[in-house]
Amino acid sequence: MKKLITGIMIFFAGVFPVSAVELSPSENQLMQQFQSQYESGSYYEFLYGLPKPDGIYLAKRLRNHTDGKVAYAAANIFIRYGYKEKAVPILARLIVSGRDKTDLQGRMGYDWLHLYGDKFATEMSQKVLVYMLENLGQYRKTEEIKRIHKFYLSVGKFEGLQQLLVEQLQEKINSFQ
Repeated sequence: MKKLITGIMIFFAGVFPVSAVELSPSENQLMQQFQSQYESGSYYEFLYGLPKPDGIYLAKRLRNHTDGKVAYAAANIFIRYGYKEKAVPILARLIVSGRDKTDLQGRMGYDWLHLYGDKFATEMSQKVLVYMLENLGQYRKTEEIKRIHKFYLSVGKFEGLQQLLVEQLQEKINSFQ
C-alpha cells in the first residue's frame, strides 16, 4: 500500500510540483534514508553506495533539487551508469542559474577529470553547451545569457558545433545590449 509522506513533501517542496507524492514502501524508505543522509551531510557517499536501480531512482527524484550539490550528485549518478544524456539538462540548469559557482564553488567537472579523464570532461562540457544553445529560447534573464556566453567562451569552439547555434547565441546576446 502506498503512503503519503508529508515530511518528504515539505523537504522537497522546492523540488517537485505541489501535488501529493505517493511512494511505495521501498521508495519511502529510500527517500527517508536519503533525507537522513542529507541532513547529516553524507548524502553523496550514500548515493554512490546504492545499487544501480536505487541510485537511478533517487537521481530522477533529486535532479531538480534546489541544493546544487544534490542536483550535481544526481547528474553524476546518471553519468556513472551510462546515462550522460539525462545528466546534461541538470548540468545546464546549474550553469545557467549560477549554482555551479555558488553551490559547487566552480568545481563542476573536476571529478570527471580524475575519474574519466580530460577527454570525457571536454565531451560533457560540449554536450552541455550544445544543449544550452539548442534551448536558448527558454532563457530570458540577462544573467542567464551572460553565463551561457561565459561558458561558451570557456569551452571554446569544437568540431561539430553548428554555426546556427553560435549565431543564435550572438543574436540573443546582442538583444540584451
